[in-house]
Amino acid sequence: YAEFIPCERLEHFLDCHEKAFKSFGGTPKRVIVDNCKCAVLSHKRGETVKYNYRYEDFARSYGFEPFACHPYSPFEKGQVENAVGYIKKNFLSGRNFSSIEVANTALNSWLTETANIRVHGTTKRKPVEVLKEEHAFLQKLPIDDYDCGIVKVRTVNKYCHISFDGNHYSVPQHYVKE
Repeated sequence: YAEFIPCERLEHFLDCHEKAFKSFGGTPKRVIVDNCKCAVLSHKRGETVKYNYRYEDFARSYGFEPFACHPYSPFEKGQVENAVGYIKKNFLSGRNFSSIEVANTALNSWLTETANIRVHGTTKRKPVEVLKEEHAFLQKLPIDDYDCGIVKVRTVNKYCHISFDGNHYSVPQHYVKE
């Protein structure tokens, strides 16, 4: 599974996980994550990993155990980094897209028609065949989707504006707190 997203915020991170699990047809028992702030707030040697509370809640909802790679240990996530490199070199190279939606449609077709049916260099097997075998080990998806949206409270100023992501937006006057 792969997907292009507009930015690396928590809501996109969770949504990508959810879409990946749905495409796999289940949830793995353990998910290995990098130390991105979407998943890991603190990870120091000799200390317990402090996960983002929303990511922990998401993990509980889907029934998986998050496992954070050790800091400064790129070899622990080599398979993921290699997959990103493969997509960059074999899918993205020399291509331009008019939108994220167009890019994702093309990426999905490429995954289905090329990447997932080729013989993988390391495993010497087709990824689509490996997924079929691993499907038996996946946990059932929860009945309800997780609410991946982020709620941010904003105070309306006396000029009827709120600030969000560096932009100012006008709102109706009755929302002004006096």
